[in-house]
Amino acid sequence: MGEPVWAVHAVRAYEISATELICAEQESAEKYACVLSTDPGVLAGAVTRFVIDAPGIRTPVALYVAGDNQQVPHISDDRRVYANGHGPASRYAPR
Repeated sequence: MGEPVWAVHAVRAYEISATELICAEQESAEKYACVLSTDPGVLAGAVTRFVIDAPGIRTPVALYVAGDNQQVPHISDDRRVYANGHGPASRYAPR
């Protein structure tokens, strides 16, 4: 089986972005996702573990909202961000 990598994604109202960063270490990915989650327009920063050359093997490992680590899968503590990026905050996003 291939080596694991960790991908970081931004969750915005109405979208979960393509991968923003791929890291060789989980700690680096989580640090980036934590900071990313505080950017304007970003509701959350998500980290997913993938295995190189192993399609379909992926595991969500971390989700940060406003710099705070959430449980995965989760409904955020402030109830603005739900799994898959849906929630009350999405009605405020520009279309």
